Amino acid sequence: MHKPVSNRSKSTSKKEMLVQPANHAMVSSLSCFLLIFILLFTHNIIHACIQTQRISLLSFAFTLSSPFLNWTSSSCCNWQGITCNRDGWVTHLQLPSKGLKLKGGIFPSSSLANLIHLTHLNLSHNSLSGSLDQTEFFLSLNDLEILDLSYNLLFGVLPSSLPSSHIPMVDLSSNRLHGAVSSSFFQQAWNLTSFNVSNNTFSGSIPSSICRHSSSSLRHLDFSFNYFNGSISSGLGKCSKLQIFCAGHNYLSGSLPEDMFNSTTLEEISLDTSKFIVWSSE
Repeated sequence: MHKPVSNRSKSTSKKEMLVQPANHAMVSSLSCFLLIFILLFTHNIIHACIQTQRISLLSFAFTLSSPFLNWTSSSCCNWQGITCNRDGWVTHLQLPSKGLKLKGGIFPSSSLANLIHLTHLNLSHNSLSGSLDQTEFFLSLNDLEILDLSYNLLFGVLPSSLPSSHIPMVDLSSNRLHGAVSSSFFQQAWNLTSFNVSNNTFSGSIPSSICRHSSSSLRHLDFSFNYFNGSISSGLGKCSKLQIFCAGHNYLSGSLPEDMFNSTTLEEISLDTSKFIVWSSE
């Protein structure tokens, strides 16, 4: 025989049913709040700027006569054009087309040299002047992958070697660089895929030795609009993945080496106004 349920028991059950969803909602809200707090706290820790990196960037900014870079927040990782890794090291310095000009016409190699974990350096389309023939800047950037200093006012000769053996892309086009492109410059070019020094005043011969070190990776070579002369010696054929070769508007003569046509991926050869005879085995 079932006992009748009292009104008091019914009331208690209803209260419990009301309290349980309320508690569940409170716990869920608290969990979400804690999660957001942890994420924000972790984000600030991960992207906290290392003090030495901040000092180096401020030193770089101090060398500029214009424009003023609004780098005022405490963490340099939040500055315009700057990206840091999880440990707070600067990995990207990208300020293209910002109208950057230097005070004394000296490239700020010493301040940039301290950004030892830099992977991307893009200061293209500015008015930066000075010489790159300073080994301190190049030798310290061992992690560099992208170097784009095109469309500036840089002068002088190239450094003795590339800054990094891992670097795939180098663009120094449209500057005032001169002298020969030494074969030693490519001694560590194992991962180089694109090399552009067009629209400068380089002279001498085109270094076919570039393919000895980057034969499996090189895709794009641009030596056009310079003062290169003489013939191109054999060796470019070792760049088996070469797709584009530009050497027009120089003082080259002779014929293209036979081994250059060994590349099955070759798509474009530009030799405008050069006195070349294009040779093919077909």
